[in-house]
Amino acid sequence: MAEGRLLQRVVAGGLLVVGCVALPLADAVAKPVRGGGLTEQDLKECMGLGGAAPKAQVEVCTRILKSGRVRHPHQSDYHAWRAAAYLALGQTTPALADLDKALSLQDKPEYRFQRALVLMARASLEDAVKELDAVMKATPDFAPAWFMRGAIAYRQADYPLAVTYFDGAVTRLPTYYQAIHARGLARLKAGEEEAGRKDIAEAAGMSSHAEKDVAALGIK
Repeated sequence: MAEGRLLQRVVAGGLLVVGCVALPLADAVAKPVRGGGLTEQDLKECMGLGGAAPKAQVEVCTRILKSGRVRHPHQSDYHAWRAAAYLALGQTTPALADLDKALSLQDKPEYRFQRALVLMARASLEDAVKELDAVMKATPDFAPAWFMRGAIAYRQADYPLAVTYFDGAVTRLPTYYQAIHARGLARLKAGEEEAGRKDIAEAAGMSSHAEKDVAALGIK
């Protein structure tokens, strides 16, 4: 889905986005699962590392979960990684089911962030806002949550509010070129033409993907 493709480009500021789950780089290591014919490569594939295709992710994550080798409550991570693959395949119903299961095992901000992406893909924007607000309260410096909150405000044509959230994302991650470009578009819509053009030019100078990435979220 668009949200997943966009976030997969964000590898900066100490964050690695695996599928649609944003993790601190230090935590982006496959958790050991011993026995049952499972390998380290299986774990990495479940996580979506090394260019694993979403369909293959679903299959290997399912095999790992069925193996009974993952200790409670760490099954939650595998449900979340499988949910990311389902979202990439456009299958939002099983994605939500996996995330609900993950949250029942461990209530982590990254699961709620991922759930917000699924809800956005389903156009359930008010429910997505609730999840993002919870993420921002728990991890106020997590820039992608601010960006996605701004994306929702932009979709709802509340351009001044979108500027506020995009600005919050840039403040927390100055290299976040998607947020800079989006802030520029929101500023143009809000009548701040000079500042808007400056943002768009700055983002273009940082990456040739800026306009395309943001347009994939309906911000154009």
